[in-house]
Amino acid sequence: MNRNILTAALALALMTACSGDDEVNQVNLAVQAQQRWTQLDIIDYTYEIKVACECLTEPHIRVVVEADTVASAVHVENGAPVVAGQGLLQPYTIDQYFDWIIDQLRSRPPQTSIEFDPEYYYPALFFIDTSGQLVDDELTYRITLFQPTP
Repeated sequence: MNRNILTAALALALMTACSGDDEVNQVNLAVQAQQRWTQLDIIDYTYEIKVACECLTEPHIRVVVEADTVASAVHVENGAPVVAGQGLLQPYTIDQYFDWIIDQLRSRPPQTSIEFDPEYYYPALFFIDTSGQLVDDELTYRITLFQPTP
């Protein structure tokens, strides 16, 4: 009987370790991609980012980064300036998005997925389900039209 308890405890420990491995792997992959991105030393660039969600509007913004600082951010639909701290999309540098994504991954949400650009290593797509209990709380962030500025 003690052997059965020990076997069950070991199986439970292995299942727990395996479920945590995916989270650790995603954090490690994000950290590695961030290091590769940093090594490229790109400090001037533009990109667009859009969030897909079950919300009233799906924000889509264009961000210009100069000297590794956000110089401007506008809504693609109407050219209106993006107000920092409001809405689902923040005008971040790629480094800031990496930091935010890594923080989100470390908070252990029920479901995440991340893809990186094969040339520049920035996070091209980030999916997060913040609560496995709620419907329609999933968010997908997609960075497109990335262009280094000469």
